[in-house]
Amino acid sequence: MKEINQGMAVRIKSNKEIKRLTEERDAALQEYSLIMSERDSVHRELEKLTDDLSQSKKQIKTLETQNKELTDKLQGEFLYVGIIL
Repeated sequence: MKEINQGMAVRIKSNKEIKRLTEERDAALQEYSLIMSERDSVHRELEKLTDDLSQSKKQIKTLETQNKELTDKLQGEFLYVGIIL
């Protein structure tokens, strides 16, 4: 009878250990999924920011070109007005 009780005690202890380890595994998998989801979000945000930066650089270049053209035109008009006067 003592051996049966010991066997049952070992079985109960083993079942508790299996349950604990299963819960730990499930928690680790859930945390991993959350981390990977956050990682994907960060990558998407970084890609968007990179695209926005690229667009901003293009816009700056366009504005600088327009500014130079207008400055050159304005200088030409000042020279023309200076010649007339």
